[in-house]
Amino acid sequence: MNRLDAISERAAPNPRSWRKEEVASIASELAPSVDLPVRYFVFGLAALTLFASALPFFAGEVLGQHHYNHHTIAFTHLLVLGWIATVILGATIQLVPVALGVKIYNERLIRWTFGFHAIGVAGMVACFWFWNFRLMLWFGSCITLSFSLFVYNIGWTLKRVEKHDAVSIHIAASLAYLVLTFLAGQYLMHNKVISFSPFNVISAIHAHAHLAALGWFFMMIMGVSYRLIPMFALSSIQSERRIWTSFILFNAGVPGIFFGILLQACWLVGAVIIVSLALGLWAWEVLAILKARKRPHLDGTLKQALVAMAHIPALVALGLLLSWPSPLSAIKAQAQTGYGMIALLGFVSLFVMAMLYKIIPFLVWYKIYPPLIGRQPVPKLYELYSIPLQRWALALFLAGLWTTAIVASLSTGASSLLLTVSTGVMGCGILLFVVNMGMPLSRLILHACPLARLLTWWNDVRARRSAHSRASMP
Repeated sequence: MNRLDAISERAAPNPRSWRKEEVASIASELAPSVDLPVRYFVFGLAALTLFASALPFFAGEVLGQHHYNHHTIAFTHLLVLGWIATVILGATIQLVPVALGVKIYNERLIRWTFGFHAIGVAGMVACFWFWNFRLMLWFGSCITLSFSLFVYNIGWTLKRVEKHDAVSIHIAASLAYLVLTFLAGQYLMHNKVISFSPFNVISAIHAHAHLAALGWFFMMIMGVSYRLIPMFALSSIQSERRIWTSFILFNAGVPGIFFGILLQACWLVGAVIIVSLALGLWAWEVLAILKARKRPHLDGTLKQALVAMAHIPALVALGLLLSWPSPLSAIKAQAQTGYGMIALLGFVSLFVMAMLYKIIPFLVWYKIYPPLIGRQPVPKLYELYSIPLQRWALALFLAGLWTTAIVASLSTGASSLLLTVSTGVMGCGILLFVVNMGMPLSRLILHACPLARLLTWWNDVRARRSAHSRASMP
């Protein structure tokens, strides 16, 4: 039983056993209203569901050919903007206040950010699908506006922090990379309409993708993990020197990778090595944190996070292979597809899924059950979702992912049937994960409906009457 589950375990028998300061780990009075991050999570899960459901029907075209085609780019942005970026936005607005001890600068901006983001993502994916760049400029502007509002809001929130640590500095750096990412995206979109860029189109797209994946996603994951993993494992940071060395190396390597890809420069492989060293130091620190934990056993969430981290060696190996100065062959070009899948699905998505197994159930528990403590039994956190379903989801996801990545990487024009089957298996794993997350979220929806509120009021009335009757008995 971990710290979060212990909270709900202690809470059931005695209302005085539950204290708000005990649950300041993920949700506290500093955090915004629960409905704000939840709307991001629901939208992200919906985008992931669409991705998993539709990909098997287009697997041959999306994964069996070179990735510069409109359907592949549409699916990529559905995954990156619709799922990963949306969930990271929601998790950031929830975790930053409680991790750094400050309130969000402006909660109203969060609602506006979500509206522009949802419209922009839906429109941009559709425009990529139909290859309409003039219309895409409008939806791209919506996304740019949503990111600008987000950076402005979190930036002012970070300014309120009294003492900055590794977590806040990593988050600030990821925001800087986010700004550079959407500026690069605007550059690419306008270039498709006006055609003014002197850079190779494929190189510019790859540089933009690495800026988003490494600079924003990886940096945010690294920073947040220094707070969440010690929290979940009941441990602490083991080496500040290791953390800061990793941070310096990573920020030295990411610009080198960006400009190395953009300019097709010979120093690209050196930048890849530097980033690989930074990721190795980060993984070393995470493993040291887990080794020093007070909990005797790792739960499913931390095990899944470790499985996600286990993709880093393969990612580094492919990165070195693709960055090595050699002529671009058909196999090497196709290996880029497997490389992207391992990065975005094997590491980033799997790590985000692992964290959501903690964040979503806890937010639901914190929203619904504290007023019920002492009046009726309340569920434990791990009872809000299915642990067997979590295991099946992970197994199917990994089997489908690695089969798809290997088949897509080793052959040009790979068998459409084999890709359909493998992406279907991966999609089943994703859909099981979505169903598992839907279990706690459905409780939140039912809790918000008027009938549920009426039943809660009626149970309170009955409880007070029963207590009054017992008190009046001789």
